[in-house]
Amino acid sequence: MQSWSFSTFHFPVRLRPIESLVTVPYLGDMAELFEKNFFDLTKDRQIREHIEHLDKKQIVLTGCETDVCVLQSCLGLLSLDYEVYIVEDLLFSSSPNVGSAVARMQSAGAVLVSYKTLYYELLGSVRGDGFSEEMEQQFGPLPEDLPDSAAG
Repeated sequence: MQSWSFSTFHFPVRLRPIESLVTVPYLGDMAELFEKNFFDLTKDRQIREHIEHLDKKQIVLTGCETDVCVLQSCLGLLSLDYEVYIVEDLLFSSSPNVGSAVARMQSAGAVLVSYKTLYYELLGSVRGDGFSEEMEQQFGPLPEDLPDSAAG
């Protein structure tokens, strides 16, 4: 089965991720985990080839260190002509000021979306006729504890 979801961690990973934090239970074996040696994930040959093999032109990007890894990965993906959708409420950083990084990604062509917006757009695109209970069973319910805004 071809994976269509992947996670990357900048190497060296000081604390090995707990498997439950990096897997999405609804995706099962359709998700892969990569360690990367660059802030920009597109500079890693294995990751770039994986993305190319997916044969998709739209990428949903979330992650840690908004002003470094997410920013550089976003710019790298845009330079390779991908449509990049940044899930604003799933961005995190050790820096309290990431507004300029988010503005830079947006001005470069990335589209900012909320998790809720993305969730319902993906559910609607699965069958093309909008939300159904069958899709909610497949993807799980919309989490009720999402933050109202990006976690800076």
